[in-house]
Amino acid sequence: MDERYYIYENWHRKRGRIHLSTCSYCNDGQGTQEVDSGKNGKWHGPFNRNQAFIEVERLQKGADIQPCAVCNP
Repeated sequence: MDERYYIYENWHRKRGRIHLSTCSYCNDGQGTQEVDSGKNGKWHGPFNRNQAFIEVERLQKGADIQPCAVCNP
């Protein structure tokens, strides 16, 4: 099975992080909070590797988007 990727876009910090779906911070696009208020950001995905690169290009306008330092996709 191909790995799945998610991108968390944080509007307040104007940044994003790319995660593997298995990352503890990603949790298959659910994040670490029990309830997502939708006030700070948004999860995008799942994507395959190629789709993730396309999405990063789309989101990167003015945002600092980097790989997660924990799962290092």
